[in-house]
Order: sequence, then structure tokens, then C-alpha cells
Amino acid sequence: MDDTAGYLPGKKYFLEAFARGESLYLAVREARERLESIEDEFPCASWLPVICQNPTEIPPTWDSLRGISRGT
Repeated sequence: MDDTAGYLPGKKYFLEAFARGESLYLAVREARERLESIEDEFPCASWLPVICQNPTEIPPTWDSLRGISRGT
């Protein structure tokens, strides 16, 4: 069984960044950068956070996923 995909810090790093207001892309980037530190134990761990997005859709924000709209 591959433990890398379920490695909790990767999820934690992404959620911390995304919840504090980073864009989806920056939150994934931050998680990937932080996962580089475990690549000795889990090779290529920083490759796991991946975004598969429909190019016709606006990327979600933390608030939009929570149903909170901000005025522009």
C-alpha cells in the first residue's frame, strides 16, 4: 500500500493555506513546496497535490466553498 497519497501533512498544508485566503493555485503550490521536505522518505511526494480544472470555470475560493459571498 502506498502511504504517500494518504500522508496527512500534505492535506493539512493545503487546507491551512487555502483557509487563510490563498488562492487555490497558491495553496497547492505551498503544499507542494512543504512536501518537498519528506521526499527522502516518500519520493515525489510534492507531485501529489494536483489541480484538474475546467478552464471555463472560475477557480473556487475557501469562502465560495463555504457558501460565503464577498462583495466586489
